[in-house]
Amino acid sequence: MLTKKQIEKYADVMVWAVMEERRGKFSKGDIVRVKFDLPAISLAEEIQVRVLDKDMHPDMC
Repeated sequence: MLTKKQIEKYADVMVWAVMEERRGKFSKGDIVRVKFDLPAISLAEEIQVRVLDKDMHPDMC
């Protein structure tokens, strides 16, 4: 099990990687799909926070 701090750092890295590697850049107001399995819900919630902080709309599924 990861600690809260580890999950936060993992979410930071995942969001950073997607933002850097995507060919078409994200813009404010974009809808971003976040797919996850139930065991990863705490990580998905942290990713959701970061997507919202960037003024985008997460579609959690």
